[in-house]
Amino acid sequence: SAGSGWDEVGGKLRPKYDVFIQKTNDGRSFSKKGNKIIKCNETEEHGLGRPQIIKLGDFFYVFYTRRMKSFKYFFGAAKSEDLIKWDRIDNEIVGITHSAKDFDSDMIYFPNVIETKYGIYLFYSGNNFGGGGLGVAKIESL
Repeated sequence: SAGSGWDEVGGKLRPKYDVFIQKTNDGRSFSKKGNKIIKCNETEEHGLGRPQIIKLGDFFYVFYTRRMKSFKYFFGAAKSEDLIKWDRIDNEIVGITHSAKDFDSDMIYFPNVIETKYGIYLFYSGNNFGGGGLGVAKIESL
């Protein structure tokens, strides 16, 4: 992700982040600017960060952190067939919500998805950037 402006949230100017993609031939050389693939929804969030792209089945997915204007942190996702056109699927995420008073009451942050022979799993950090605990969920369908 990269900064793309400023937004006033909670009476303070805060950086606004969108998700960009870059391709590299050698894994070390990158250009100074990537292509924006996911734009911050300015009515709900003021930043998207820590994106991870993974291919699952016939689609590419990007999982990212959403900094909400409510000051809660959650994650979002988008999918693509070609790494160029991306469709946000944030509203299709079910089964994971902030708890009332547990380790993830304010933050469900830093999503990381892996595929194993046992299934597809989402790992995430809870409150205080993981200081409150870590969570894991099995993804049943995409």
